[in-house]
Amino acid sequence: MQLLARVRISAYRHDMALGALLALSISAADAAPPLYPPPPPAPARVDRTGPDTWFVRFGIGIGSRLGSPHNDLVEQDGYHLSPRGWLSVDGAYVVRYPWFAGPWLACGWSSDRPDYAPRLHERDMLFGAQAPFVSDFQGGVFILSPRVGAAATWLWLSSVDRAAWGPAFGLDASIVGPHLGVGVGAYWASTSAPSKLGERYNVGGFQLSFWVVPHD
Repeated sequence: MQLLARVRISAYRHDMALGALLALSISAADAAPPLYPPPPPAPARVDRTGPDTWFVRFGIGIGSRLGSPHNDLVEQDGYHLSPRGWLSVDGAYVVRYPWFAGPWLACGWSSDRPDYAPRLHERDMLFGAQAPFVSDFQGGVFILSPRVGAAATWLWLSSVDRAAWGPAFGLDASIVGPHLGVGVGAYWASTSAPSKLGERYNVGGFQLSFWVVPHD
């Protein structure tokens, strides 16, 4: 009996020592710093409906014109060259979202022929640089594009005359979906006289454009 009691006491002491050693090991492991720092959290995913890096658009539209001394002379002769048709293309690459930068080009045309006179033709070209601001909303993108550049215009009756040049300034505001869009623009583009006997002309005005967007 004494021998059995001694065995039980010895086993009990052994279990107590083993438990204390195990608790001490766990406590030391918890207090020890990790061998490697934890990885940084993954960046939050930003889901945009608009372009992330670049965009390009092709447009067709119709526009009015601003008044000018030369336009008054043309209308006195019975010609009315408004409205005009427009073909446009523009593109931009992201600088720092939501700001982009890129080129733009717009080509316009018009003609008129009174009953008693030959046909008068007009061709216009606006081109330059733009800095679009892009803002996403559900189902589409709003693009506001300040523009600056140059303007050229040709007016002729029987043969193409020299081009009249001048600066161009404009602002285009568009709403674009996945592949189609619509926009309105306003431009000021005062040029030199389109002919030797003419006066200053202005090929600016308001434009309504419909856009095709091959990349969104």
